[in-house]
Amino acid sequence: MPIVSLFPPTSKSQGTGREEFEREVAARFGLVPNFFRSAPDAPFIVRELWLFAKSAYLDTPIPTLFKERLFVYLSRFCEMRYCITRHCGFLLGLGRSAGDPDAPVMTIAQVIRLLQRPVPTEEYARAALARLEALAEPIDWPAPEAPHDDDLLTSATVLFLQPARAGRAKRALRIALGGEKFELLIGFLTFVRSAHYWTLMHPELEFEDDVKALLREHEELARLLSEDSEAGRCEMGTRLFEELESLRDLNERQELETAKRALEESGRQKDLLMKEVEHRTKNSLQIVSGLCICKRKQRAPQQASSTTLLPVSRPLPPFTNSCTNMTMSIP
Repeated sequence: MPIVSLFPPTSKSQGTGREEFEREVAARFGLVPNFFRSAPDAPFIVRELWLFAKSAYLDTPIPTLFKERLFVYLSRFCEMRYCITRHCGFLLGLGRSAGDPDAPVMTIAQVIRLLQRPVPTEEYARAALARLEALAEPIDWPAPEAPHDDDLLTSATVLFLQPARAGRAKRALRIALGGEKFELLIGFLTFVRSAHYWTLMHPELEFEDDVKALLREHEELARLLSEDSEAGRCEMGTRLFEELESLRDLNERQELETAKRALEESGRQKDLLMKEVEHRTKNSLQIVSGLCICKRKQRAPQQASSTTLLPVSRPLPPFTNSCTNMTMSIP
């Protein structure tokens, strides 16, 4: 059912509201990204996205270059190329990085090096997490390529790509940053993921003219942005399916391990029971055998006692062996 406003705006007021909104966006970025011109059928949704962008991205007290570089790097894993291309433009001085008019401008070489940064391997990520876990107290946000900068980027990437299996990354980042800065980073990562999903749902988003000119001028940069083998790695449907598959496999492994331990414990209990039964049976038979021997010695004549009691005492060893074989054959 469509949402109907109690006081539908006139076309004139709609135009005025849109112009005011775009002026506000341009005042922060130095231009109006097409991201905030999407969804013309529901402009109020875009305004809500803008409020989210301001709180989690523009106004969050994380250093400008750290969050803008992280935005670019994480956008490598989005199938749509809009976010990574637009934010590369910001880093290169086309507009304002994170809405900061005083943001330093990076060079083409620096941006290309960022785009070529390898995806963290499991071994590389473990080493980075170990260094953060070893910190005695929280650190401040590092400058680009300063100590701990790479470790924070690596840990944030692990947390972004595999949130359901990144318990250690969360703990390491909380140790390194402290509670407040950790939550600021989580809010920023949430906005980045939301922006990626928005572009996936709006594939018609076009690059702005300044970015198109940038790509025409720098062929290597254009190639890296368009031919990234990691593009699509964080596509929402695929990632959610993989996370669910992983959780299901983990649950099945845990159930199998529990069943295995229960079976092993049952086997140990059975062995103990069988040994106890065998021990008690042999003891009882030894007592019977001893009594028979005593009775035989007490009777006279010797020949008569041997004739009458010998058949009783002779079958005892075979009977004992039969009990042993019987207990061993019980499943």
